[in-house]
Amino acid sequence: MTIGGLTEFDDFRSFQIRQGKIGRDEAWEMVKEENKPRFDEIEWYAETIDYDINKAINIINSAPRRYSI
Repeated sequence: MTIGGLTEFDDFRSFQIRQGKIGRDEAWEMVKEENKPRFDEIEWYAETIDYDINKAINIINSAPRRYSI
């Protein structure tokens, strides 16, 4: 999300809209929740693979963006 401007959730919900499975308003409500960072899970994963979470966040935040806000 930070670098590309969208997530796999955005892509999946967009596909569901095109297939007529859900409406845009419903999809928007779903991705607003799905795209929230789950810091506890990110932290757990970083600890599991013995990687410094702060280093990872700094790398992500310093990467060039592929979109402009």
